[in-house]
Amino acid sequence: MKGNNFKTILYIEDDRASLTLVRRLLESYGYKLIEASNAKEGITKAEVYKPDLILMDVNIPGMNGYEMTTKLKAAYPLSSIPIVALTSHAGAGEREMAIMAGCDGFISKPIDVEKFPNLIAQYLSGKKEDVEADKKSIYLREYSRRLVTRLEGKIDELSRAEKEWEDTFNAINDMISIHDRNGRIIKANLSFNNRVGISPDKVIGQMCNKIFYNYDGMHDDFPCDMTIKSLKPVSVEIQNPYLGGIFLIRTYPIFDEKGEFMGFVHVAIDITEKKEMEEQVLQLEKLSEVGELVSSLAHELNNPITGILGYIEHLMDMDKSPEMEKGLKVIQGEAERSARIIRSLLDFSRKHSHEKMKVDVNNIIETVLTLKGHQMKNDNIKIIRELKEPSPVVNGDFNQLQQVVLNIINNSHYAMCHHKQKGILTIRTFEDDALVSLAFEDDGMGIRKEDMKRIFEKFFTTKDVGKGTGLGLSISKKIITEHGGTIEVESEFEKGSRFIVKLPKA
Repeated sequence: MKGNNFKTILYIEDDRASLTLVRRLLESYGYKLIEASNAKEGITKAEVYKPDLILMDVNIPGMNGYEMTTKLKAAYPLSSIPIVALTSHAGAGEREMAIMAGCDGFISKPIDVEKFPNLIAQYLSGKKEDVEADKKSIYLREYSRRLVTRLEGKIDELSRAEKEWEDTFNAINDMISIHDRNGRIIKANLSFNNRVGISPDKVIGQMCNKIFYNYDGMHDDFPCDMTIKSLKPVSVEIQNPYLGGIFLIRTYPIFDEKGEFMGFVHVAIDITEKKEMEEQVLQLEKLSEVGELVSSLAHELNNPITGILGYIEHLMDMDKSPEMEKGLKVIQGEAERSARIIRSLLDFSRKHSHEKMKVDVNNIIETVLTLKGHQMKNDNIKIIRELKEPSPVVNGDFNQLQQVVLNIINNSHYAMCHHKQKGILTIRTFEDDALVSLAFEDDGMGIRKEDMKRIFEKFFTTKDVGKGTGLGLSISKKIITEHGGTIEVESEFEKGSRFIVKLPKA
């Protein structure tokens, strides 16, 4: 065994069998072997360990061996390290191509284990193979041709990769922009350009704060400036009146290979709808709590009302003056009306099994008006009933259909009060051979044309904040559809609306 303890050899090879054989041979001769399985790892280890010799397979993952040789020879202080091509691709001209690429030697596989250690020693001692002078130009041209072909292939790969990146970048719905270290935009995706309403060529070079917040200069509360100052990622929610919405803003710093700050990525996610839905869910939870409270209060009020009615009946049986009898009848009437309201509240708040049976549609309307009539009268709303007699009958769930009628009347009530603090609500029922129809016509503020197609969407509402959940009409349409019917709307803004519910006749 020869003493080569101070000689280090880097072997770049992805074939495990070849690695094992070469390692055993070289280590048996006292060499220290460093292994790399691809081009990137090989270059990194060459820079770190600065070996005495580099053995390299011509076909390695990540880079052609000849290209890698050129790269290593061009990098100081690696240029003086001898490189030997070790490959099974030993066809005509391959040795010369390796030498023209910058290799100092060429060894064919399979390795001759008897000669291999001696060849390694020669290359370590300065042996450098060459190509005959009259053939250099031939192989140089061939090597150049291969490089050009390889370069063209790389350019095509880069072009495809760039296009894929651009397509992916522009397909993202969130607003994404890339900025330099001063906050100027150097690239933005289509979602960003479309939202801010500025063409891509005019966005480039603009300041982040100006484009996104319509603010000149820097601001401590803006995430882009926070990242520029802290050099750390930032995530904040911002109400942006300039763009109209609530956004989750995330900024990510970009550093170069030396760790120097180069700029940042600005991502804006529109969470307006999400926030509105969260608010609506919270409102629904409050309504549920109110419903439970109403049910509890109705139970509590029912007992004293029952007692009052009992005492009135007792007093009515006693001797009394005409004036007292008249007063007792007024009290009795109001107490009975209160009892009806309480019963309606209890029925409406109680959970039901949703069983379908024959239902009197006029009775549904009257039940709802028992709940709403007094309030609407106080709000100067006149109710006109044009109900067909005898009452039309449908197969359905009384409580679900009652909810539909209440939702529609509530909307009409709000529309009239909000528009002119008074109004007329006309309720009609009619039927033909197949269908029963319920029509609700008000002279409220009506519905804007652009909102007509959205009124049955979940969480869509035109009411003021806190005045509606945006679920009433959505739920109503679902209930009517499940009953095999339809719900239609006709409306003219600032003149009124007409809702028509059609159900199969029982």
